Amino acid sequence: MANTIQITTAEKYIKVLSPFAYKDRLKAIGGRWNPAGRNWLFPRTHGMAAKIYKMFYTADFYTTPKIDYKADDEFRWLVASGKPDDADEFKTRVDLPDPPSKTTAWDHQRQAYWYAASMPSTMLAMDMGTGKSKVAVDVVSNMDSRLTLILCPKSVINVWPREFAAHSDKPFDIFRATQASGVKKEKAAREAMTLAHVKKRPFVCVINHEASWREPFDKFIHETEWHCIIVDESHRAKAPKGKFATFLASLAHKPARKLMLTGTPMPHSPLDIFAQYKFLEPAIFGTSYFRFKTHYGIMGGFQNKAVVGFQHQDELHDKLYSIAYRVTKEEALDLPEEIDTRRDCPMDAAALKLYADIESDFYAQVGTGEVTASNALSQMLHLQRITSGWLTTDDGVLTKVSDHKRLEFDAILDDLPEKEPLVVFARFRADLDDIRKTAVDRGLAYGEVSGRQNDLTDRAEYPEDVDVMGVQIQAGGVGVDLTRASYAVYYSCGFSLGDYLQSRSRLHRPGQVNKVTFIHLTTPGTIDPMIYAALRRRRNLVEAVLKKELPDDS
Repeated sequence: MANTIQITTAEKYIKVLSPFAYKDRLKAIGGRWNPAGRNWLFPRTHGMAAKIYKMFYTADFYTTPKIDYKADDEFRWLVASGKPDDADEFKTRVDLPDPPSKTTAWDHQRQAYWYAASMPSTMLAMDMGTGKSKVAVDVVSNMDSRLTLILCPKSVINVWPREFAAHSDKPFDIFRATQASGVKKEKAAREAMTLAHVKKRPFVCVINHEASWREPFDKFIHETEWHCIIVDESHRAKAPKGKFATFLASLAHKPARKLMLTGTPMPHSPLDIFAQYKFLEPAIFGTSYFRFKTHYGIMGGFQNKAVVGFQHQDELHDKLYSIAYRVTKEEALDLPEEIDTRRDCPMDAAALKLYADIESDFYAQVGTGEVTASNALSQMLHLQRITSGWLTTDDGVLTKVSDHKRLEFDAILDDLPEKEPLVVFARFRADLDDIRKTAVDRGLAYGEVSGRQNDLTDRAEYPEDVDVMGVQIQAGGVGVDLTRASYAVYYSCGFSLGDYLQSRSRLHRPGQVNKVTFIHLTTPGTIDPMIYAALRRRRNLVEAVLKKELPDDS
């Protein structure tokens, strides 16, 4: 056909088979005519691939060719991993327009959006609470991605649909892979994608890290020609030989736009970045972890196999940020002083059934008038304790029924910078025991403020030698100064609005020099979301629970 282009890649060349009409244009960008193959030869580089791309295709490389073309995956990858010359300008410009969106962007979000939108592969290294998910949604919405894959922690699978609903006015079909087995996940995903295609709506598949690489879902992912792949909390793929990191590396040459989102790109050491970039852009640090480690690490110890220090850090920094946008809470001057986030912690099926049975009895008694606002607190307390993973038997024995919140708290420690001071508020002593164990198992120094101990300084301040401070919410009130920390987790919360507001003011008060992020752990389908919704609305909590008032975004 007269308007057909065929592009293939070899070890050293990009080969272009083209109609005669494009002869002069191909020659002008550096092409060499190859009489033997009757094609044009170009050096196999990212920059040359980008020139060929600009010559033949519109801005939407994947969906709207000006001409019929056949381009192999390697060429598409070369284009996708190239970088525009002017991309870095977006990192500092203050005159950027808002991206098309239902919500107004903060200044740093505009910079992040225009930078990511101009790049085929980008890391948004933005602190927790700075709004990186909005940036990702805006990028997906405005690049007209028809097939988007989001790999995220299990606790935020339900967050992504809310983010799309909040920021995009386009009708996405969003599939959440929450089915019980891998087979059911894969079957449901294929059916949802087919339905989206029939409806002519863009499709978004959201699946948690641990499930993505398992059979048969990994086959579905590899067989699908995604237009955009997003890895949320990408630092969790930092182990080069880990299952998830290995799986990501197998997707590196997918001809897709790639986004990685993390507040802590290198949570424990500079070497944490290798596995992430092996997916994002393997040309930057290469594909050999041994070479990477021996170049940027100082080797020593037994048989010279241990990393005892680091070197060439300026070079590593420059390479990392060649495709990354970074902003901290403190640099983002337009952020509110207090940032609230929510992390869902689903219970396993057995624990959720136990909870549902007890809750059903509770509401049955509400219906008959046996439980009223005046006598509901003790039964609500019983329900809330189960959402933390504990059940009090009829004999008064405390029994562990679920570890879901402790595991999510452990994951949060992964998401924060190493040794970041952290306050964890909790209602129950059993919660504090879980918090203590999780911190100590990680080698973190634990302190506590509760009815049984007080590890504050003589001036009632957060001491310098404590990494994680567990605070029983009823005890963390007037006179306590926790401003050393700018992150706080609500592991569980009391029923008193006054106690809740007092606990927040222990961090957000005079003396605090940073913006404060409050992370609320909630168990979906339980009393937890009702409690936080009532506190946010400053409603009577007991009445809200009795009426089953849920948060607006549930």
